[in-house]
Amino acid sequence: MSVFHHNKLIGAWYYLSYDEPSERSARDTRGYGTHTASTVAGNNVKNASFYGLLQGTARGGVPSAKIAAYKVCHPLGCLENDILATFDDAITDGVDIITISVGGNAAEELFSDSIAIGSFHAMERGILTVNSAGNNGFQAGSVSSVAPWMLTVAASTIDSRVVDKVVLGNGETFLGNAVNPFMLNGEKYPLAYGKDFTSSCDESNAGLCIEECLDKDLVKGKIVLCHNNHGMVTANKAGALGSIVPFGEAYDTSFAWISWLLSPAASPSEDGLDTRPVKYSVLSGTSMSCPHAAGPAAYVKSLHPDWSASAIKSALMTTAWRMNATKNPEAEFAYGAGHIDPVKAANPGLIYDALKDDYVQMLCNLMYDNTKLRNLTGDLGSCSEATKGSPKDLNHASMAAQVGETKPFRVEFPRTVTNVGVPNSAYRATISKPSQLSISVEPSILLFKSLNEKKSFVVTVSGQGFGSLASASLVWSDGNHSVRSPIVLYTDSAFVA
Repeated sequence: MSVFHHNKLIGAWYYLSYDEPSERSARDTRGYGTHTASTVAGNNVKNASFYGLLQGTARGGVPSAKIAAYKVCHPLGCLENDILATFDDAITDGVDIITISVGGNAAEELFSDSIAIGSFHAMERGILTVNSAGNNGFQAGSVSSVAPWMLTVAASTIDSRVVDKVVLGNGETFLGNAVNPFMLNGEKYPLAYGKDFTSSCDESNAGLCIEECLDKDLVKGKIVLCHNNHGMVTANKAGALGSIVPFGEAYDTSFAWISWLLSPAASPSEDGLDTRPVKYSVLSGTSMSCPHAAGPAAYVKSLHPDWSASAIKSALMTTAWRMNATKNPEAEFAYGAGHIDPVKAANPGLIYDALKDDYVQMLCNLMYDNTKLRNLTGDLGSCSEATKGSPKDLNHASMAAQVGETKPFRVEFPRTVTNVGVPNSAYRATISKPSQLSISVEPSILLFKSLNEKKSFVVTVSGQGFGSLASASLVWSDGNHSVRSPIVLYTDSAFVA
């Protein structure tokens, strides 16, 4: 149901499958959709801050863009039929980019995944869908968004930190990443541990500061320690002066782990978070990095309105820069193609393009029967007439294949690139690889006479017994453009916890 429009928000819809009277509105009552929408296309806002911290001008990725909002989720969840209806409406409305910060806990089969199905139909009409990778990790196979026609986005870190300290009564000081804008002016306040201040819950739930667990008479005027960031809101409701949420060091948060095969990019949105209702808010996770990447996608689309969804995705992938390259130059399991660079993506030089028939061929190579294929594509397509091949043959900007644990292997990746840089150009191939792999490119030089000219090549990778995972990269360069593609070989053991 369309409810209103103005200069920035040109349309808003909501869906009624849950039929909750309180949710019969497109209005954002929790701030989640507002946060993601403003991240991708918010106007310039001067003097924005979070309680005086991080003060400056806030803006979305493409402030000139218009927003059409589709409220598909409610307190009870997000229904599959609502998600499909959302894609249908967005396609009919003629949007240019779809960003959807929604996903499950694990990847589903593509033919039964509503986001994969909806985004396939969007791709057919030249609309790129940008989707969150999910917030699981730190192991392989934990990405929930795996359809190759989508741009799947992980969360990364930035080099700025909001730091504060906690000083105990005995003078011991703890320094950490924390958002604390409140000046205590030298006064000391009692520090309370949530699990010790309950009369209605067990210690575990009270330690998490679960709703209704904290005794208001016991925590009032105290600073409460909670092992759950949502406990900050609960502690505040219970009358606590403030709250502290400790985060252990069990994980290396330099990377948000991401599938190397179908998850091509990362953007900055993994940092401290706060859930208090204020004019400006700080949130994190792949739900927030998703609109970070949708902004550059919209930027590239505005400059190249005739490009396919795959071409825009390719431009963002091949121009991305590797994160922490000095520590781990090839870490596609961690960050996909790399960290997106919008300016370079606008002029990538070469693109790897793929259209509906290419993806149908890939699905047939995945041994889809006609029923599964038609459930995804929505037409009467058939795999009986498809050319036999392998999923790795999809003209994707990354290359990945599974090989045996110990036996010698030889894998070929056929690819075709389109010249979108300048006419009369020559691109030379450069390979970066570990010693366990042998990689060749034939031909190793691509000569283009005109724009939109296509050239094909084959990357051949061979080796034996490299362990569970080996990654490399191919870079095509004409001296002005660098077009990088990750190459990953893996074995069954890569997915053993």
